[in-house]
Amino acid sequence: MAYKEEIIREIRIANQFHHLGHVINPELFFDRKEEMEGAYIACEQILNGGVGGILVIGGKGVGKTSFLDALQRKLVAKKISCSKITLTESMVDPERELTFIQLILTELLMAAKKAELLEDSLVGKVTSKLHGLKVEGQLEINLPGIDFIVNAVNANTKPFSSIALRDGLADYIELINKKGKKDTRKGAVLIFDEGTCLTLNKNLMQIFKSVFQNTPGIAVIIAGSNQLLDDVSNVFSPLPRGFLKIELGPYPDDNIAYDAIKKPIELSQRLILNKFNHTYKMEVIHDRFDRLAIMTTGRMPLEINLLCHFAFDIAAQNCKFYDKTIRLFLNFNKQLLDDAYKQLIGTKGYSDFLPNLDENETSFLKMLSKSTEKATVEEMSLMLKLDLCKGSLQNLSITDIKYIIEEQNENNTNTTKTVNSIKEKAMKNKIDILSSSIIGQMYDVEDQFVRSYFKYGWVDQYDDIELGIKPNFNGLRVFGDPIATIMHSIFFPRISEFTGKGNTQRAHTGRDDGRWMHTKKDYKLLIASYVRSANNSIGHYAINLENSYETKQLENDFKIILGSIATIKLLKNQTVSTVST
Repeated sequence: MAYKEEIIREIRIANQFHHLGHVINPELFFDRKEEMEGAYIACEQILNGGVGGILVIGGKGVGKTSFLDALQRKLVAKKISCSKITLTESMVDPERELTFIQLILTELLMAAKKAELLEDSLVGKVTSKLHGLKVEGQLEINLPGIDFIVNAVNANTKPFSSIALRDGLADYIELINKKGKKDTRKGAVLIFDEGTCLTLNKNLMQIFKSVFQNTPGIAVIIAGSNQLLDDVSNVFSPLPRGFLKIELGPYPDDNIAYDAIKKPIELSQRLILNKFNHTYKMEVIHDRFDRLAIMTTGRMPLEINLLCHFAFDIAAQNCKFYDKTIRLFLNFNKQLLDDAYKQLIGTKGYSDFLPNLDENETSFLKMLSKSTEKATVEEMSLMLKLDLCKGSLQNLSITDIKYIIEEQNENNTNTTKTVNSIKEKAMKNKIDILSSSIIGQMYDVEDQFVRSYFKYGWVDQYDDIELGIKPNFNGLRVFGDPIATIMHSIFFPRISEFTGKGNTQRAHTGRDDGRWMHTKKDYKLLIASYVRSANNSIGHYAINLENSYETKQLENDFKIILGSIATIKLLKNQTVSTVST
């Protein structure tokens, strides 16, 4: 019989929630079906004679590398020549452009060999030739582009990188057309991970533009942060065929997020079963944990993996033994959040950035990290100003709050300075923190490690996590988009205090006007709907109330606050209505 300590150790080892690296096991890559299908179709179109490529955009930790690996597996399974290069700053150094081009062509040749498109011996000869080595025997094919590259490298020629890549790719196409095996797919897919490095060499980006837009049959996929999108949009515009943009964010729905928790647990259970020759069976109780984890993380992949990793590890160390059954209980509690927070503090690359943030920068990132929606400088200015009211926000009169809102424009300049300062500090530490949309300059915390740091390191002291995140209102409490957050923070605690039903009172927000909503018998809904000026998106904030609750004054107060926000041009088309059952 195995000792309990050994069993616990093996359970901890079997933890399949890997939050520090990309997904290697195909079993643990979840969904992205729509994005994967779009990328695959785009690749097929280019392989069939088109030009262009794909941009995969997302913050650090969102799953770009895992997505690229899964796409590469899919392409290789279809016998499509596909190579992935993880870029570094040294690779894109202007002094090493020709060496980088040699690397690209070498990777394409190796991929063609793996896809059984070219004979092993032929790939060996061409690779040797590419690197200026002696070639045994005859190639029986003229490769002037590769000859040019070798001569340029030997002569240390710099201005002809565009010609070198163009002619080198032309040689590759010629090689697979004339020497490629019959009944194999021609062309190739070239994937660049950590593509944001390309922004360090504008000349190289320009070379990519001029070459890949005019080389049919070779698809280029570049993955990076939104900074890459801004730079590539400038360089690659206008595109003859365009680059498909794939933006990775949260899992698309709760079912996929549940799978992201359930399947790693099932894999761990199988590993333990096999480890002990079916002597021990492991049960994991996690239904309640799943709901709270998905609600708290907003379905972000890194955050789910982070919390699940530590929840599983804590549960393993506190597991219960029932004869031949080992039972783990995954709990969403303070110990879990503390462990996750400690991990984020010690994450490499952030130790210089995080301690150097001032109070305004910390408040800004804390607020934005907890938000499920992007926000403009003007929206953030208002939220931060109201948050400074702390507990008095719920005690101020509606008239006083209206005055605070309408006088907030003076804070916009300070918030802009805060944003610029965060960007400068992030750039100094080579971190992409804030992303912004082209329309309306709406900001988001792009780096998922930083988002998690502020999200889980600043949990409100009086939150009752085990009982469902019972809200503590001390200033602003993020709830949906900026407008819903403001409405919720002002009105929800007032109504709960008045009715004396704080534990049963419910609020709702969403990206529609809320007219579809209904509530249970003897209750009614007070619904505020609006259009955010920043992106013209429709939103609503609703509270359910007992029918006996007089809503006339509350409706008027809703209208006053929405009207004052409209006065400073943050929303429009606001309406307030009561719906009874």
